[in-house]
Amino acid sequence: MARRSPPRGPKAAPPTDNPVRAQNVLLERIQSDLKMIAEHVDSGLERLDRKIGDGTKSIRGEIADLRGAVTENSRDIRQNSEDIRKLQDAVTTHSAEIRGLRGDLGRLRRDFEDARQ
Repeated sequence: MARRSPPRGPKAAPPTDNPVRAQNVLLERIQSDLKMIAEHVDSGLERLDRKIGDGTKSIRGEIADLRGAVTENSRDIRQNSEDIRKLQDAVTTHSAEIRGLRGDLGRLRRDFEDARQ
């Protein structure tokens, strides 16, 4: 069987051999883990900020489009309301004229009937 050579360099003591060293190693690991977590949180916040910013721009554009549509629709509604009032006036006028023509027609029929007799 081949013989193994001894490890080179200073031999590191296992963390449990020295309680203070073990605590320091543990604290360094915790610190490293916390740093990694903080970096992930920061990265997530940056992505979230970008998404919110993009969404805000999109919503602002949509709101501007809706405002334009509402303004145009309001203008059209006002114009339609005015047109309806004019048409109602025309119907009222035509109705009066028709009543007058019916009266004239009735008189003409009577006159015609009287003349025939």
